[in-house]
Amino acid sequence: MADISGDIASSFTPVSVNIGEEVNISSVGNLQANLGTNLYSFKLDWTAPSSGADKYVIKRQLASGSYVVLGEATTLSFTDSDSVSNGGDIISNVTYKYQVIPVKNGEYGPVSEITVTETRGLTGDNDRSNRVDGRDLEKLARSYGSGFGDEEYDSLTDTNFDGIVDGSDLMDIGANFGVKI
Repeated sequence: MADISGDIASSFTPVSVNIGEEVNISSVGNLQANLGTNLYSFKLDWTAPSSGADKYVIKRQLASGSYVVLGEATTLSFTDSDSVSNGGDIISNVTYKYQVIPVKNGEYGPVSEITVTETRGLTGDNDRSNRVDGRDLEKLARSYGSGFGDEEYDSLTDTNFDGIVDGSDLMDIGANFGVKI
């Protein structure tokens, strides 16, 4: 070291600086997706990662292909249904993809994915009345021609989950018109 008048005798002691704690998080185990207790619902179950976790983030793939956070869980299960913010609107005979991500000390672990298909209910019953009728047709008409992200888009009327309410969705109503469960 030096100053304007010359060299200054100095010595330094070794210092160790740790920024944060290294966290090694493993993925959840035995991820399973099953039909939920209620119609149009799924229950996800898993085992904790060997490294442990403080919570789990649950995401579902949208018709656009992107993922939306459905919620966080501190237990080893999560149920997606119409009562879940950003979730629900599950359509019969559509396969959904879910992600479960463990979080420990604020660090995110590896993503685990699973798919599940709602095999109950009626395709085209977009008003959840347990029958396909004129009300479903009217609801589809209000969002006809809209795509994912449009204000008029209604995910329940997009019966083939392709991001567009169009003739394919109208055909699903026509194929099941008058059917009830």
